[in-house]
Formats: sequence, structure tokens, C-alpha cells
Amino acid sequence: MRTNGPLPRGIIFAAGYVVVVQNAGIPVALKLAFLGLTLVIAAVSCARLVRRADRVPWGIGMGVALCVTVLAVGFVSLVWTPSTDPQDWLRDALTYIFFPAAVLIGLEFGLAATRRQVFTLLWVIGAFGALAFTVTWLQRRGAEGVDIESFGLASSFVPIPAIALGLGLFCTSVKVRVLALVGTLALSGVLVLSGGRTIWVYLAVGFFVACSITLLYRGRALRIGVLLATAVVSAIGALTLSAGLAGGIAADRVQWFSRVMENGWTAFINDGSAIERVRAQEWAHQLWMADPVWGRGWGQPFQSVSTGVVTGSIFTLDSPLIVLVKVGLVGTILLVVALLLVFGSSVRLARTDPQIRASLLIALAMALVLTLNGFPLENRGFSVFVFCLVAQAAVASRQPAELSARPHLLGASPA
Repeated sequence: MRTNGPLPRGIIFAAGYVVVVQNAGIPVALKLAFLGLTLVIAAVSCARLVRRADRVPWGIGMGVALCVTVLAVGFVSLVWTPSTDPQDWLRDALTYIFFPAAVLIGLEFGLAATRRQVFTLLWVIGAFGALAFTVTWLQRRGAEGVDIESFGLASSFVPIPAIALGLGLFCTSVKVRVLALVGTLALSGVLVLSGGRTIWVYLAVGFFVACSITLLYRGRALRIGVLLATAVVSAIGALTLSAGLAGGIAADRVQWFSRVMENGWTAFINDGSAIERVRAQEWAHQLWMADPVWGRGWGQPFQSVSTGVVTGSIFTLDSPLIVLVKVGLVGTILLVVALLLVFGSSVRLARTDPQIRASLLIALAMALVLTLNGFPLENRGFSVFVFCLVAQAAVASRQPAELSARPHLLGASPA
């Protein structure tokens, strides 16, 4: 399995995905070409993995099979009842198509790469994703002085694996990985500058899980103190810096938490974003009830939660119930089982590697917070998230952490 082929295939997929998929400056033809290339790469990875079936966990293989089954049924339904525009169907189902491909490519990449190669790719993708997310959302919120054009995938799923990896390395390594913690705080600070309120919640969850994992190790209580102290200082610094950047959007939006503390439920229900999310939940539930078992399929547009008008450019709602609308109860059960199998097998692969196992658990806890905003497979960045986690699990199954390893910039022993 240790050949050069899987390495460039994994890099091409991960780097290409964050640059191409959600970049408005890239022509649609090029995006379709990237989709085709991804499917070819995934097919090659699948063929190579099948030849080495002893290295492919049963849960990951079954998870991929279940997702492909749901996609196949949806495609047959499209052909059988061609009332949906094929382009709309493809656009809507895109993230579901990328998911099994990301699992296969990530697994092969992790089985061929070294720890340093996997960790380096995670840090690079995470840094790019955090910066792209912040720039894009500052533009959408009308920030002052942000003249940089959106240049990549704007999804908070993308930097989560790198943040979780830094926390996992710092909390579980025998040697203190100071640079891993610094990298985590830097990525977190960049995300905070975007003004996103959910970011504060999932970062808090990530740090809490990291502290909880650290408690399992004797003699590392000091690390919890260092972790919490640096997190608080960094948060204060980020808020102070944000007050003078982009018109102070990030600092202003964080004041919402203070209003909730002071006024309780009233402040929550009067918030514009909260109102739109509640509306999305209600609409999703009503649409699901129209066809609760099989769903209405991909490619059907939704109303805007702001205007209530159905447009041809809205194919999702900020609600975890949206998957029930599209694939019904049967398809949802299969997809949820697929996710549980893939992530469960990934954690099991890393059972002998405390660093990567901690990284996976922290990342999954953070991602669980984001499910409140919508079903994860609806998010453009989820495929990169899956690729990163599966790649870590695969490399952990081959190269468990050396407890006596000397410190390294990336928190990995040279391999």
C-alpha cells in the first residue's frame, strides 16, 4: 500500500475541494470536471482498497455502500420521474456524492502517508479553510474594509480537524506540544473574527472535551489550567482585536450572549437569525409530512427563510430535518447508520493511538454542535472534514504514536 499514488490523489482531492467547490470565480464546467476527477480518483482508491480487503474496516465499507445505495435510489427516481431538472438534482446531491468519495480517498491516503504528511495536510487545509471562512462571512455581513474577494470554501467544518488535532496533541502527548496549542489558538482566533456565534459554542465544546480527556491521564492537571488560561486570554485578545477590525462586527455579535444571559428566552426569540432558524424547522417538518417515508428527492427548491419566496437557487434549509424532506425516513436511517459506521470504525482504528483518538473524539464533539444548523451531509465542507478524520484514523492504524518521540513542529515524530 506504501506507494506514491495515494499521496498525490489525496492532496489533489483535499486541496482542489476547498478551492474549487464553492468558489464563485471558477466556471461551472471546471467544477463539474473536478467532480468527475474526484469520482475517478475514488474509483481508483476503491479498487486498490478492495485488493487489500484485510486493511479495510467493515464499518467503513458498509457506510460507503449504504450512502451509495441511497444515491442510486435517488438517481433511479430522477430517471423514472423526470420532473426534476438533472442539473438541479446534481447540484443538490453534490455533497452526498462527495461523501463516499472522501471516505475512500481519505482511507487510502492515510494507509500510505506518514503521520507528518497527514498532520501537515490537516494544518494547511485548516489554515486555508479558517481564513476563507472568515473573509467570506465578513463580506456577507457587510464588514468595513474587507476588500478581499472570496477565494475558497466557507465552511467551519474545514478547520475543525486541525483545531481538534492541536488540542489532542497538547492534551495527550508525553511531551508538551506547545506549538500544537499555539496553532489551535491561532485558527480559533481567525474563526472568531468572522463574527459567527456558533463558533464560540463548538470551540467551547472542543476545549471542554479536550480537558475531559486530559483528566484521564495522571499528572496532567497543569495542562488543563494552561489550556483554559490560554483559551481565555486568546478569546479576550481576539475580541479586543475584532473591535477595531471590519467595523467591530465580531465584537458586536458576541454581545448577543450577554443579552441572552440578561433577558433569557426573550432575547433569543427576538433575534433575527433565531427566528429564521425556527421558521426553517417548521417548514422542514411540514414538507417532510407531505412524504414522510421516501421524501421528495433532491433538486427541489425551497423558500427563502427571509422572504418566503421559492427561488431556483435555494436547495437547503438550516434545519437537521432537511434530510427527512429529501430522502424520507428510510433514506435518513440509512445515511445516519452510514455516518455512525464510518466514524465509529475510524475511532476504533485509532484505539491504540491516544493522540489521534483524542483528536477524532474532539472533532466529532465539535461537529455535533453544527448539526443544529443542518444535517452534516448538507454542508459543503463536510466531505473535507470526513477525509481528514478517516486519513488520521488510517495512519494511526499503521503508525501509532511513539510515546518517547521527541518534540516536533507538527506534534508528530519524524517518520
